[in-house]
Order: sequence, then structure tokens, then C-alpha cells
Amino acid sequence: MIRRGFAVAIALVVLAITPAGTVAEEAEHVTAQSAHTFTTVASPDTQIGGSLTDTATLAGAVNPTGTITFWLYLDPTCIGLLFTSTVTVSGNGSYTSAAFTPVIPGTYRWAAAYSGDAQ
Repeated sequence: MIRRGFAVAIALVVLAITPAGTVAEEAEHVTAQSAHTFTTVASPDTQIGGSLTDTATLAGAVNPTGTITFWLYLDPTCIGLLFTSTVTVSGNGSYTSAAFTPVIPGTYRWAAAYSGDAQ
């Protein structure tokens, strides 16, 4: 029997845009399923008006399908959603969010989740 479920594989990346417009990155990764790994890396430093992306890498999954959804926040509690992007998964590999252009300095936080694979 093949079942599909929401895999609680979530990664959080913190980006801080200083008033001068540079971005510092910190990352925390949490994967609740041990059958595969799910990690993310945010785009390099940027300035106001540049673009921010997040790249998720899925590895070790068996015939993975589904989606990866990326969320971007501009507050420490990840309540104020600024941007969302969803990509279709068609195998193990790296998947990049659509780009977001920051217009104000601040601390930007990416979160990403993988919807699951065959079990």
C-alpha cells in the first residue's frame, strides 16, 4: 500500500538585512522523518532592491514527489507572512524558491516544508 502524507520536514533560515543593505545568514534545519534529508540554504548577501531566494535540497527519498513550499517572514515570530513560493518535486535534488525583492532593512526569515513522499 502506498500512502501519501505531509512529511514534517521543515527548515528555517534567518536573514538579517542591515540598514546598509547587507544580509547575514543563520540556518536551523529540522527533519522529522529519517528516510530522507531536507536542508535549505538562503541566497548570498544582498542589498535593498536585490533578490532573496531559498534553495531546498532533498536527498535519500524514494521516488519523491509532492511540493516544497517556501515562506518568507520579516518578524522574529514568523507571523507576518511576506511572501510564499511553491515548487513541484520530481526526484531528489535542489529546488529554489521564486525570488523576493526586499525594500526595507530588517531580519528576514525563510521557512520551507516538503509535502511528503511515497511510504
